[in-house]
Parts: sequence; C-alpha cells; structure tokens
Amino acid sequence: MGRAIVSLIGAVAILMACSPPQQYSYESDTPDFATAASVDWDALQREEDERWRQDMERRWSERLALAQSLSGQVNVVSSWISCDLEQTSGPRRASGDSNADMLMQLSEVPLVVFITHGFEIRTNDGSHPHSQMRTEFYDFAAFAQAEPGPSAVCYVAWPSHDGFDAGSTAHFSRALTAVRLLARDPLVALTEKRRIVALGYSQGGNYAKYAAAQDIAANGGGFPRLRVVTLGAPHDGAPVAESGLGLAEGVAVIAGIASIFSNDQAGLDAASDALNATQDIRNLPGYQQVLPNNSSLDALNERFASVISSIDYFNIYSQSDEVTPSWSGRWNDRVDYPVSGLSHANLQQPYSYSGVGNVVQLAFSGQTLGGEAPDPAPDPALEAPPQVQRY
Repeated sequence: MGRAIVSLIGAVAILMACSPPQQYSYESDTPDFATAASVDWDALQREEDERWRQDMERRWSERLALAQSLSGQVNVVSSWISCDLEQTSGPRRASGDSNADMLMQLSEVPLVVFITHGFEIRTNDGSHPHSQMRTEFYDFAAFAQAEPGPSAVCYVAWPSHDGFDAGSTAHFSRALTAVRLLARDPLVALTEKRRIVALGYSQGGNYAKYAAAQDIAANGGGFPRLRVVTLGAPHDGAPVAESGLGLAEGVAVIAGIASIFSNDQAGLDAASDALNATQDIRNLPGYQQVLPNNSSLDALNERFASVISSIDYFNIYSQSDEVTPSWSGRWNDRVDYPVSGLSHANLQQPYSYSGVGNVVQLAFSGQTLGGEAPDPAPDPALEAPPQVQRY
C-alpha cells in the first residue's frame, strides 16, 4: 500500500514538471482606457437610437397593418356594434381608418365589455337598436366606468331570428378575436390587468358562449384571458317560449271563431294574420334554438364545455326566473351564482340587486373564481432606446 502511494506521488510530480508554466494576463481583465478614450460614445449612442427608432417604426407599421387587416373582417363602428369609450384620446398611433382605429383603442384600454341582448320577436330581424341597449344595460356600463382606468363598453346587436350560429351573427366572435389579437402586442402592454368581457343576457348568454368558443378556436387561450358573463341564459332551453306561443295561437283561434259567429270579416282577417305570424315565429331558426331539447343548444354546450378552462366564466341565474327555470339556468357549481327572488328582467339591474352587482363587479375587476390565474401579459416594449455601456 505504501509503495502504491509513493508511485502515485511520483507520477504526479513528473506531470507537473513536464507541463508548461501557466501564463497569467492582467490586461484581458482591465479596460483599455486609451482605446476607450478614443471612442465616440455619442456616435455609438446615436446609432443605437436610430436602430431602436427603426425597430419601433417597423413594429408600429406591423401593428397598423394588422389592425387594418382585422378591420376588413369585422366592423365595430357599424349597425351591429357600437362602442362607447371613456377617458381616452384615441389610439396611440392612428391609421386613418376609423374602424381600425377603434379596434386599436379597444385593445389599448384595461377593460372592454361587450354586451348583447336576448331573443327578440318584436323587430323584423330580432335585433335591438343600440339606443335601446344603452337604456336596458345602463347599469352594466356604469359598473364598467366605475373601474379604475379607462374602459370601453360595446353594444352588440344581432339578428336573433337567424340563431346564434348563423353567418349573420359572426361579428361578435370576430370582434373578440380582433381585440384580443391586438391587445397581445407588447407595444401596448399595460401594467393593469387586461380584461375583455363578453356579457350576454337571456338567449344572448348562449350567443356570448358561442362567440367565446369561436374566438378560442380561432385565437387560442392565453393573454388576454377572455371572461364570459351570462345572466339568465337558458342553457337547456326555455319552456315558456313554447307555452307562450301556444297561448298566442289559442287566442288567435278563439278570436277567429268569434269573428266567424259575429260575421266580422275584419276580425277574422286579424285573427288569421295573428295565427300566420305565430307560425312564422315557429319557423325561425332562432326561436327553435330557444326551445328545450334542441340539438343546437346541445352542440353549443358541448363545445363551450371544451373551452371553458381557457376562460373565466361567471354564470348568474335566478331561482325565481319565470323565463329560464333553475334547471336550465345552471351550469355547474364552480361557476354558478344563483340569486333568489328576482325576475328575468331584474337580472338586468345589477345596481338594484346586489346579488347580481357583486358578481358583475367581480368579473369586471379582473378577479377570478379560484381557478387558474390569468396568464401574464407580454413584456412591454422599451419606451426609450437602450443606453450604450461606457467604460
């Protein structure tokens, strides 16, 4: 054992003797002050400034081009969508296209709320005028404006007679996709939490679900995380749609019979027109989607369930709703917010009914329901060129 150790020590000594001496250089670790003094640091900084400026111009040009491209796919200053913005002087860069500029403004404010109405039989196509929507949903706009920082509220009218999945109703999902795409740009990254909310009342809740599912399919999840709020949405249909129309048909038939016995031709014509009108309503795709046990709702619910992990969902329903019964208004315990004693119309009044208002405030403020936290925003672009490191 002793001889082995001696031999090992001897071998190490021979290797050390044969190795060239280690050369140390202190110059490599010390700045060359003579060279540094001859460098035109201001010129280098100007070059860095110019590179940064050109990069910013390129990125802004790309943003404007994207906004103009999206402007060709959805119009947010139209008869279908009308937006009210507060505390904003316009987009950070204007394109000259009013629709593209509105899309950019919507992507640059912390909170954007898209609000849509339910099924409507009193208009030719089932849509609501924007003036009427501003009155109906005044409370929701007030909640949005009460949030810190600028906000925007967009009123989304739609031809509810066509149904939520018709080509004529695609503007909602396209608007969500356009705003979320533009909001991802680090040029307009915000320190505040970005919230984009799709809020639907009654059958508009199913329309909002459909638009959200379409957007996630086209745009993916991630930042900015989409939020969906439904109020009294008939997820499994509304029986009153059938019973109410049946009652109207019965009234028309009785009126017609009475007119026959009284030899009232004008009354008979009116009853006939009313009966024909109810049949026309029955044939509307949008009406058929409100009925219980219909395949369109089943397909929508299945599709929405497949993307719900990518959004923050708030489902409000009333246990006293005369239009949407509880069994149709529920989704699941994790996202449901049941309230009691409220009619279907009361759900449109969050200021009057705190059970609704508390959930709306939760959704608008960016808080979560205990599920996944919203994905972080991209790192913002530099507001000024980087400084050249000087010795």
